[in-house]
Amino acid sequence: MNSKSFRLFLLKLLIFSIFLVSTEFSLSQFLPEKYSRTIFFLLNLLFFSITALTHFILIHQSEKNNFRNFVSYFMAATTGKLLIYLMVIFFYLFFEKENAQPFIIFFLILYVLYTVFETVSILKFFKK
Repeated sequence: MNSKSFRLFLLKLLIFSIFLVSTEFSLSQFLPEKYSRTIFFLLNLLFFSITALTHFILIHQSEKNNFRNFVSYFMAATTGKLLIYLMVIFFYLFFEKENAQPFIIFFLILYVLYTVFETVSILKFFKK
């Protein structure tokens, strides 16, 4: 695996994550307290970790030059991510029912942003 390209992806992902945390912190100054919680920082960390791991697995698999296997790994990675995310949502909602709405809203926003970031990164990788 090209470690230089993965390190570049990690750097971009880190910058993206720092931007999101900074934006979240700035917005929390103006939003009601129920929207500014420590769990939101932890969610960023979760999405950062899962996105980095998924990208590593997919790029590593793509270098084996077997498109059929890559598609299988891509589908498995996507399914695995969704299952992990659903478990996190259910776990949080089981213990924190009163804060469900802000958590779900923030979770979905992060899911969309990190998914778009990862998809764009993978497409750029394959255009090389």
